[in-house]
Amino acid sequence: MQTNLLVEKVIVFGGDFRQVLPVINGAGRAEIVLASLNSSYLWEHCKVLKLTKNMRLLSDGLSPEEAADLRDFSDWILKIGDGKTCRA
Repeated sequence: MQTNLLVEKVIVFGGDFRQVLPVINGAGRAEIVLASLNSSYLWEHCKVLKLTKNMRLLSDGLSPEEAADLRDFSDWILKIGDGKTCRA
């Protein structure tokens, strides 16, 4: 019987660690945090790749004004995720 669960398998997870944690009815804070992927015994076998380039800003069809608006919105969303703004 093979003991390595993910031998030669590529699994892609998508998401943002700054977003909402798993929802577990009746669970406390510690239980919810422990249910997240980075608390799993599999986490040590994962490789985290971060996307650093906003591909929407590279779209050929954007006017300079649209690109500026999109850049501002993207920066604002990142600041919210980092806890650096509460402006709505």
